[in-house]
Amino acid sequence: MITISKDTTEKIVREIEKLDTIYSDVLLLKYVYGFNREEVAKYLGINIETVKKRLVQAMARIKESLEKEWVK
Repeated sequence: MITISKDTTEKIVREIEKLDTIYSDVLLLKYVYGFNREEVAKYLGINIETVKKRLVQAMARIKESLEKEWVK
């Protein structure tokens, strides 16, 4: 099990809040509410490939922002 500090958790939450809702919605439904990809697609009325792309793009944006902050 990986343990994440409170500070890191807060940084991740801030980055999620900065995302456009098309990205944050899929992240929250999948990782907070526990929906699988098919459920996310059905709930949002989009196809599964769009869900996959948005998850990848959202994670990449968060990773990029955090890396910039940590490299300072």
